[in-house]
Amino acid sequence: MAASAPLRLVRSLVFLVTFLAKVGILSPYWLLRAVLHRKSKGGPNVLQLYMDQVVKHALVGQAAYKVQAGPWTSAPWAWTDRLQGRQFAFVEPAKETFKDEKLPRRLDEVERTRRSAGFWYLNPKERGDCPSRTKKARRSPCVLYCHGGAYITLAAGDAAMGGTLAANLSKCAEVDVFTLDYRLAPDSRFPSQVYEVLSAFRHLQSLGYDRIFLGGDSAGANLVLAFWRYVDHILGERQSIAGLLLNSPWLDLAGYDTAAFQQAATRDLIARYFVETGSKALGIANLHDPFASPIVWSDADLAALPSLYVIHGGDETLLDEGTRFVERAQAQGIDVTHAVYDGYPHDFFSLPYYGGMSKRTFRAAKTWFHRAERA
Repeated sequence: MAASAPLRLVRSLVFLVTFLAKVGILSPYWLLRAVLHRKSKGGPNVLQLYMDQVVKHALVGQAAYKVQAGPWTSAPWAWTDRLQGRQFAFVEPAKETFKDEKLPRRLDEVERTRRSAGFWYLNPKERGDCPSRTKKARRSPCVLYCHGGAYITLAAGDAAMGGTLAANLSKCAEVDVFTLDYRLAPDSRFPSQVYEVLSAFRHLQSLGYDRIFLGGDSAGANLVLAFWRYVDHILGERQSIAGLLLNSPWLDLAGYDTAAFQQAATRDLIARYFVETGSKALGIANLHDPFASPIVWSDADLAALPSLYVIHGGDETLLDEGTRFVERAQAQGIDVTHAVYDGYPHDFFSLPYYGGMSKRTFRAAKTWFHRAERA
């Protein structure tokens, strides 16, 4: 059952008070760690490493106090969208039957009638209005994007996922991004999020997009791969996907038990508690099901993949599993570009204080987008 607005407000206030107290007490320690951890002039500076610790504890606090934005019931004020360079759109539920027999969990019936929402961040090099308004596709490559947050926090239009990540991706890679504000767990459990991606996918196709890129970061990349598997194994429409952009992908929902994860977690901004809470919130009994953890995919599954562009920070918890996934896909002949940025944390490209590096990261992906679209 979804939390009421007053309850969400109380949770948010309690989180804010405890978080600010923690920042006040632990800031000297975090600054000392940042000074000692800094590796090279080319990597993050001391202030950025300090902010990584602030973000890490903010995420843990949001998970602990269940701080989430509620689902959209009405469109935001138009002036807020104009101010943030985005355009809001509702997405109606997919009209087709959602085939969930082979998924690790059946879709809750209430989710079949709930509409979704998202934001357009348009390529500024192409003039024109939002495709959801004009009912017409634009010339720029189109990316259906799913934000991160362990399935339990963050939102498509917030300062990190929207104002930094999606905005920089659209501007620097010169693509149109529709970032889906899917409903969060545990109020909406798996595979609700897969169904929402299907609805958004059909919405984009109805506008005239024949081939669509799928993109996501962290849990959003996990969701993108679950939807790709649905498209390939159940719908049989793999030709409609131009490529997959996987940013710091979360590939093993039970991977927080590995030595590689725990070692990296001492310096990264992702903590075990955060991802473990997200995994459990989805309601999946078997976290090693192929729809939940792509790390278990067979060679045949990997051989069916489209072109991949994978981004990691060199100091992140998910680098080990991501590298194994990339190497196995390459062994099956898949076109994979793997960009690893030494010294940087998980999802650095989404954080406002890494804004310059975020732009550089997505500018490097521009050529891949336009090459994959023509393939």
